[in-house]
Amino acid sequence: MDERQILTTLGLSDYEAQVYAALIKLPRARVRDIAPMTEVPRPQVYTALKSLADKGMCMEYPGRINYYSAVPPAVVLTELLEKQKMHLKKITNEVQRLIERYQQTSKINLPETLLEVLKGNRLSQVLTEEIKLAQKQILIFVHEPTENSPDRLRTAIRLEQAVLKQGVRVRCLYDRSCVERPELLPYLRRLIQSGEEARTLTGVPMNMVLIDDRLGTFSLNHGTNETTVFAFRHSALVRLFIAAFEQFWQKGVPLTFENTKQKRR
Repeated sequence: MDERQILTTLGLSDYEAQVYAALIKLPRARVRDIAPMTEVPRPQVYTALKSLADKGMCMEYPGRINYYSAVPPAVVLTELLEKQKMHLKKITNEVQRLIERYQQTSKINLPETLLEVLKGNRLSQVLTEEIKLAQKQILIFVHEPTENSPDRLRTAIRLEQAVLKQGVRVRCLYDRSCVERPELLPYLRRLIQSGEEARTLTGVPMNMVLIDDRLGTFSLNHGTNETTVFAFRHSALVRLFIAAFEQFWQKGVPLTFENTKQKRR
């Protein structure tokens, strides 16, 4: 951040910032000395100097030709910084009040927030944030991969690898059709090598993610390219789906790359 940006951040206009930045480089200066050092039109240099003088940031020495000098930055900029700190503190307090109001409203309307419909950027944002907050386990049904592009697949893998490194247990039950798609095998290999426990089963009913006992998501396809994902945050309902996952998990076949290679021959 250069001098000009610092000064405008502290509340000066762009012209004022340029003129003050020029003044601090000169012991005493005339307008014709200042103008070439800035991008400020000469008539506006006079205006900026008057404004700076009114703010106590420069001294004017009247005479046949007026001279100007900067009041030391240690004096005026410290004062400006303190004003900015006070302003920021006020904004911070207002933001905190808004957060508290929202939380109070959320508590009052809790039944309406137990189920949320996720689409587009909101879907990616919520899943990423919630997966990062996982403490113990993540359980995943994969009926059909929702990420198809290599970039998105790599991003999803990095996210899972991060939580695995934090000690979160990740178990994934893949529909058999996923294992039969050669383009997915390198990604499955990376996940298993990173610590994911994987099994396969014919007839995985839907895509679902269960995070600890606090959040679950499931998706429904409408027969088009658009998929709607529902997120629910009722712990009893999440535990019910965890029990269902365990039943399916017991029926699954462990997925290793040795089996995968044999099936592809």
